[in-house]
Amino acid sequence: MPKKNVPQPTNPLKSFNWSKLPDAKLQGTVWSELDESKLYNNMELESIDKLFSAYQKNGVPAHDGSYEDLAPTGQKNKQKVLSMIDGRRAQTCTILLSKLKMSDVEISK
Repeated sequence: MPKKNVPQPTNPLKSFNWSKLPDAKLQGTVWSELDESKLYNNMELESIDKLFSAYQKNGVPAHDGSYEDLAPTGQKNKQKVLSMIDGRRAQTCTILLSKLKMSDVEISK
């Protein structure tokens, strides 16, 4: 098979989770007869490059320069939840109450 002229992205793209078929298995299929150079002219390669770039933060491309890239992430937005009983006991009580098939008023009585 002749070497194809495939355009290269400006940044590395996210990886695909599949294996490429060897050229021997493409013989006699529609993929061996396809002229990809015509398709590359019609595709918005810059948009694909931007959307599937491997260098992204919070779903926004790193070179976009948006405010979300500068916003601090971490513990500041989280509030601590106080509880009278430990988490395991609360989970057990929640399971028990869901099995009772009673309303909240009936349970409190």
